[in-house]
Parts: sequence; C-alpha cells; structure tokens
Amino acid sequence: MNAFNDLRALVVDDQSMMAELLKSILGKLGFVDVAVAESGAEALERLRSERFHLVLADLKMEPMSGLRLVQFIRADAALKDTCVLMATASRDIASAASAKHVGVDDYLLKPFTPATLRARLEKLMPLLRRADG
Repeated sequence: MNAFNDLRALVVDDQSMMAELLKSILGKLGFVDVAVAESGAEALERLRSERFHLVLADLKMEPMSGLRLVQFIRADAALKDTCVLMATASRDIASAASAKHVGVDDYLLKPFTPATLRARLEKLMPLLRRADG
C-alpha cells in the first residue's frame, strides 16, 4: 500500500506549467487527488470548501505570495493544521527564514527530483496525517 494513497493535495502556483508538473508528480507518488489553484486567493477558497492534507505552494506568486497564503492558513482555526510545503527557486537565506517564520512545515528548492519530493513528504507524514485528526 502506498503511504500517500488516501491523501489529497492542493498545488498552488501561478505558472500553470509548473502547477501541472507538480500535480503529475504528486499523482505518480500516489496522492488520491491533486487539485490546482493558480493564486493564493483561489487556494484559500478551495481550502475553505474542501479538505486537503497538503498544500504545495510556490513562494513567489502574484498578487498574493506563498508567504502571505501561509499566514492566512495559519490564522484560520479550521486550516491551521494543514501541512504546507513551500517550493521555490529562490536561493536566498532570508526567504527560507521568512517561510519558517510564517509557519511553513518544510521548504524545497527548485529544481528538485520526484525522489527528493517523496523523501520530504515521507518526513512530513505525521503532519500530513494531522488533517485526519
């Protein structure tokens, strides 16, 4: 049995090609359902109407950054336990520190391999499961 086969993920990226690539990778890793939101506002709408175990969000999006999205997630009592993995091509240390400060559960540098993503998700499994609790 696949560790991810009963989990739902929401990919948030304002670049549709990247969002579809991430959706495909998560699907191949075994997530039962992977939805896509092209903006932070759309992601919040989806999160408030559906249950997701994982939010995989891009750091640099317009008009709402991934950091701002996480601030909204953590401030919402119904969403605050959602596991958030931030993905970014930004190599600056300040971005990683800001992500941790707002409550991102883990931070992944692009480009990454599916194996790297799987390893991060396996490490995050207890946090992915708290949405069931």
